[in-house]
Amino acid sequence: MAGKAADAVKLIRSWNGYSETNKKADKYIIKPWDKWTGRKLTSKTPWCQITVSSCLHQSGVTTTKTAGCLQAMNYYKSKKRWKKKTSKPSVGYQCFYDFKGKGKPTHTGLVTAVSGSTVTVYEGNKSNKVGARKFNYKTYKYLLGWGSPAYK
Repeated sequence: MAGKAADAVKLIRSWNGYSETNKKADKYIIKPWDKWTGRKLTSKTPWCQITVSSCLHQSGVTTTKTAGCLQAMNYYKSKKRWKKKTSKPSVGYQCFYDFKGKGKPTHTGLVTAVSGSTVTVYEGNKSNKVGARKFNYKTYKYLLGWGSPAYK
């Protein structure tokens, strides 16, 4: 059944370890995104957002075609699907970070597990590959908030 959070989580986990320059990443993440959006990935494109966007789209979830984290965050806000960072996330939420301390997202990922206040987020371009990050959402200073995709 396409369009469920479990589908997106399964897909992004299957990409674990793929790097931006890896042929598998090109085949399974980047080329599908290029085809869907009608654009071409460049070396300056934020690969983290493309990974999440490509994952959601391939999982049957309506999402934004943007490659930018700020535009993706604003998409959720415009759809009234934005959750404050103090909100407990759910599996399948899109996580937004601000690593520069300027109040704007600089990185993103997809929540794949929640256990108490600990979340696991799979991200594109984490150490130049798809990988997981775990943190306490109540205390993680880089967290901006959550986008809640329109799963079926």
